Amino acid sequence: MSYQALILLPSNSGASLDATHDRLRSSGAFDRTGLTLTRTPDSIELAMGHWHLVIGLASGPHVLEESREIAQRYGAARGDQALLASCDTRFELESDADPEMEHFNDYALVVEHLTAVFHGVAFDPRAGEFI
Repeated sequence: MSYQALILLPSNSGASLDATHDRLRSSGAFDRTGLTLTRTPDSIELAMGHWHLVIGLASGPHVLEESREIAQRYGAARGDQALLASCDTRFELESDADPEMEHFNDYALVVEHLTAVFHGVAFDPRAGEFI
């Protein structure tokens, strides 16, 4: 099993890869032996051994259109549907396979941290569900 999530962000979130890297590093949640947090030109990578979680940041008209579709299709019963439909920026998380779920907590911590810090809403595109 691999992990994948979109974190829909309001336009005033202030999200950037540099700010995200700094926030994750300063949180202390990822200060463990063998766990690395690396800023690349296009992403942030959390790695432990052979397992990697890549965090990208996307924005623009295509993200806004996809947010509208997600809000319409999956968020009709949510009170924040209009906010979701207006998100033109998002984090995109994707990991390597984790068959024993050894890194599920690492993935969940990243999702929790990014949604809290940047006031985002996490969505699992494979399951079609908000996290």
